[in-house]
Amino acid sequence: MKPSAIKIITTLLLGLIVFTAAPARAQAPGNGPGPGGPPPMDQASRDKLERRVEQMIIWELSEVMSLPSNKDEKFFDVMREHFRLKRELTEQQFASMNSLQKIYQNKNATEAEMRKALDQLEAQYEKQLKLELQLHKDLKKVLTAREQARFVIEWPKIQKKVRETIMQRKTDMQRGAEQHRNGMKMQKK
Repeated sequence: MKPSAIKIITTLLLGLIVFTAAPARAQAPGNGPGPGGPPPMDQASRDKLERRVEQMIIWELSEVMSLPSNKDEKFFDVMREHFRLKRELTEQQFASMNSLQKIYQNKNATEAEMRKALDQLEAQYEKQLKLELQLHKDLKKVLTAREQARFVIEWPKIQKKVRETIMQRKTDMQRGAEQHRNGMKMQKK
């Protein structure tokens, strides 16, 4: 596999972790509802957030790709299907990771149980690599070589920009919550 493909895949994996780990952290002990932490994110809210992120990515892609309308729709159909499959796989990976963590924390877990959980996680990582390769194969059917090269070059930049936007919004929301809590403390005095 070429280093650029590995870089793209790594970037995609990191992007997914950023997008999906925030809800998991919100549900971690000590970050639950009440003072000092956001309420846990329910599945509907998580789905809504994922759709908004996808829309942000699609908007950014449409700006960069500047495809004619006949290709635009086909291109975004490929991307939406990729996002759908990616979401499903990510959910499976988080479930497998949680399962592995429970087995690992169980002092009585057998080597066979641990190996099975690790093999399951490895199989999902292989699926993720195949999914990324399939994306590029599907795009070959829709895009010219120049358009596909533009996608390969711009895709990591778009993902970075979206991640930064999300992190900035999260920081802004945390600052707003902190200011709100500080205002509440001052009112109580």
